[in-house]
Amino acid sequence: MLYAARFEQADPDLSQELLSALDQAIASSQQSDFLYSVRSQICTFATRDAQSAQRDAERALEINPHYLVGHLSAAVSRMLQGEFETAIEILDQSLALDTTDPLEPMRLWPLAISLYLTEDYTRASEVLDKSIQQVSGVWGLHKLRSLALGKLGDDEAADRCSTIAGRLRKQPAIVAFRPPLPQEFDDLVAELKPDSLLV
Repeated sequence: MLYAARFEQADPDLSQELLSALDQAIASSQQSDFLYSVRSQICTFATRDAQSAQRDAERALEINPHYLVGHLSAAVSRMLQGEFETAIEILDQSLALDTTDPLEPMRLWPLAISLYLTEDYTRASEVLDKSIQQVSGVWGLHKLRSLALGKLGDDEAADRCSTIAGRLRKQPAIVAFRPPLPQEFDDLVAELKPDSLLV
């Protein structure tokens, strides 16, 4: 996830090492929703193997339908395949399960991205506003909200968001990680890219 936060490609050798270790761990602990979710996210963010990622996420949710990280894993695996409507459904379900999760912004971010890419700019802006209320100092949240407001034609509000973003350090954050998207959306990914170093 730290690689995703820095918008960097994970080291291939490290990714394979982690996958091999997870294969062994899952073989000895086949009812671990956590292990399946972790392997799913490595497949999404590191190896970009969407089918394997989706399969593992679905297995995690079979074991524990209320596992919030499992819902996140399932959603981002669908985003990688360009299935944004499905990702929105999964994330909406997860948000309805628990409104007290301190890591909720990690699920609000991919929800906002998916809403933006399905041209629901109003709701994308609302979701980002909710996330900003919880973690106000994250550059990426303000940047994406300015883009959404600009799409709505609200130039004044978009400029305000852009001004706020301009005052913040373009620092990576796990609540505004590199969205796992098909290559056709590389321009959006580039617009949301922070500076590379985590402090």
